[in-house]
Order: sequence, then structure tokens, then C-alpha cells
Amino acid sequence: MKKRSYGIVIMLVLSLLLLTACSRNNSENNLQSAAVVEEKGSAEEQGRIIALDAYNWGFTPTEIKVKQGEVITLKIKSTSGVHGVGSRELGLSSGIIAEGEEKSVTFTADKKGTFGFYCNVYCGDGHGEMKGKIVVE
Repeated sequence: MKKRSYGIVIMLVLSLLLLTACSRNNSENNLQSAAVVEEKGSAEEQGRIIALDAYNWGFTPTEIKVKQGEVITLKIKSTSGVHGVGSRELGLSSGIIAEGEEKSVTFTADKKGTFGFYCNVYCGDGHGEMKGKIVVE
């Protein structure tokens, strides 16, 4: 009986430790990439502003076309669920965007090509389907 009680106590302690570790702010997730995540600045600094809606489980639009050298500000709004937008190839990361919240990410499209973007905040079963592309011409 004592062994069983110790086993239950150990499991509870391990569960608490796991929950604490998972809920702690991960400094890597909070790092800003080369992209700027803010809305401040002149129109010239923001460049062309493109609205991007994130929802369970997709983006609108799914394809964004820009010109090489153009400064782009993505105004990202989560219309349902908690999301984020990232692109390893373009160095973008919006951080967490709560439902109803809007964040801006500004970057310069300095190389031609097609670059993927995706939801970088786990949002449920359809998370893996949240993809789009930025075409730099």
C-alpha cells in the first residue's frame, strides 16, 4: 500500500514539473527575427501594407506577390483561434496572435523566389494545413 502511495505521489510531482516546464515562456519563442514586429513608423518604413487573416485552419490570402526590393508590412489578424505566422526562408516570426488581435511584421523582399509561410503556433488538428506562399518577382 505504501509503495502504491509513493508511486502516486511521484507521478503527481512529475506531472507538475512537466506542466511547469510547458507553461514557462521559452526565450527562443520570444526572440525577434530579422523581421520587425510592430506597427510604428512612417508609411515609407512600413512600405506596402498587406492584410493577412489567420483562422482555424488557414490563411487568406494563401499567396502573396511582391516585387524584389519592396518593403512589405504584413498586418496579420487572427479571426478565430490563436495563431502566428513564420517563414524560416524570409526570417519572419509574428509571435503569438490571440483571436481578434492584430500584429504587423515588416520585412524587405530582398531575394527573388517562392517562399513558404506557415502558422508557427500550434492551434489544433488542422495546424499542419496552415500554409501559404510569398512570391518575390
